[in-house]
Amino acid sequence: MSTVSVATTVKSGLPTICHFLDYHLGIGVHRFYLFLDDCEPDILGQIRSRYPLRVSAQDCDAAYWRDEHGIARPESVEERQRLNADHALSLARKNGDRWIVHIDVDEYINAAADDLPTVLGSVPNRCNVVRMDVLECIPTSLEFQSVSEIRYFKSLPYGVPLADDRYALGSRLRRSCALFAYKALLILAKFFGRSFARAGFHDFYNAHSMGKCITRVSDDVQSLRLHIPWFVEGVKMHVYSTPRCRLLHFESWSFTEWSRKWQRRSSIDGFAAALDRRQQAIFDQFKDCASRPRELEALYRKLYFYSDAELRCLRFLGLVKVVDLPRTHP
Repeated sequence: MSTVSVATTVKSGLPTICHFLDYHLGIGVHRFYLFLDDCEPDILGQIRSRYPLRVSAQDCDAAYWRDEHGIARPESVEERQRLNADHALSLARKNGDRWIVHIDVDEYINAAADDLPTVLGSVPNRCNVVRMDVLECIPTSLEFQSVSEIRYFKSLPYGVPLADDRYALGSRLRRSCALFAYKALLILAKFFGRSFARAGFHDFYNAHSMGKCITRVSDDVQSLRLHIPWFVEGVKMHVYSTPRCRLLHFESWSFTEWSRKWQRRSSIDGFAAALDRRQQAIFDQFKDCASRPRELEALYRKLYFYSDAELRCLRFLGLVKVVDLPRTHP
């Protein structure tokens, strides 16, 4: 069997973490390397008690950074994630894991027949990476009991190839043609519904257009990184892309989660300086109405909701897909 492990750095409450773990263990993830990044003090003990065998949980306190990495805790969350992912890679080698992937707690792997090991077992031996398209959730209500209630996801109507010519996955010309076709679809969709295509590609689809990768564990992997791994010099990345394995991104999946996230961000000094143009606009609008609940709710609806007619149009154009997670999972 093709065993697969998951590396995750989390800063969430216990229910969110348990939902995430239970779902992925249910679809065949063999082992978790869970890094608790400034979580509540009692979460570590509860995780170890509830998942004694298949979840390796680590509190990323000052001692961890000193003992495992020889540094103080990095300021950048991306740097902490990268270092944790590489530490997980070293553990996966020691434990004999066949595959490893780094994902966030709001990302759920959607595998055919809900059986990830079977999907990975069909990957040709020459391929060292399985590329997953990322689908971005569309909330249709302010609140949900669980992510399994969400059915609509924004999607690229094709697989965008990785851009770097070092990798054997097509040329830059192919990528340019694919992006042109996608933007043309957005322009066409503009005439069927609201002007969500007004700012082009990145204002409609905010997920990682390059996707994320499940990496075959070997000494050839230099760094797992966050999206696309680095290999040692002389080793090429041979990518296997399949619609049988996708990544569902539940960013801002409920009004409460979205409000909590941006409230936390707005309290961090200098956080806005690191945001891109779209996130900066959301940040400014959130701060303007943070103390007025009705206006905040209206902003959330404006940013993420689509009418039934718009959803039908987007599905027709291939820009939205319907995905039903098993109800036995959270």
